[in-house]
Amino acid sequence: MSLKRHFGGTQTKRSCLMTATSAVADGDEVHIAALEHLFGGKLKDLMRRVDEGTLPPVPVAMALQEIIEGRFVVGGLLKFVGYLKLKAVSRFVVADNFKVGNVIGGRRIGWIGENFQHHYGDVVEENVPARIVYIWELIKRSLDEPVITILGGADEPNTQTHLAHTFQFMELGEKGKGRLDGYANFGYKKSPKDGVLWVPNWDVRGGKFSVEAGSSSYPFESDDGNRVSGG
Repeated sequence: MSLKRHFGGTQTKRSCLMTATSAVADGDEVHIAALEHLFGGKLKDLMRRVDEGTLPPVPVAMALQEIIEGRFVVGGLLKFVGYLKLKAVSRFVVADNFKVGNVIGGRRIGWIGENFQHHYGDVVEENVPARIVYIWELIKRSLDEPVITILGGADEPNTQTHLAHTFQFMELGEKGKGRLDGYANFGYKKSPKDGVLWVPNWDVRGGKFSVEAGSSSYPFESDDGNRVSGG
């Protein structure tokens, strides 16, 4: 198996939009308007180019169908794997849950790295909302910056994944969309220690979880095959 993500001295394999015509809640109206703003102009440009003959209609239709079916790659880097509907959590104490010896979804935590302990060991997450989290797989090795850009940027909240949701992701095991074969699963979350994005990550080796965190600004690469949550 190829070289996995490095952290410090350790190695871990880290359809057309329609305007609603019926009454909807204010939040729904805002959401629909945001989607129309995001996609509307692009869809018009796409149809214009197909109509003027500068894009081939049949391959474009095939590409759109692949997107609808969830089979697409973004930025030549991230392949869409799927999504997870994760539950709301009123209070999540990292130290109580991420502890060597604890069992998550039938697997024991065998090791937790110093970086994870330092940056997140005393974190308590309150009122974590339910969320759909998207899962992506790297199709080639990459630094963190291009991945973060595709997910929305360092200042976009959905680029980050709550540790309560990371825990649920691990807990799902075979029912989730993570790699359980030695490759890394990772996400991004700002550290309360320095206020910048760090990279909590986990993998399964010898039937046990290994958990660590790496710096998103340090020039280490994640391997192709590793999976990332967010966006």
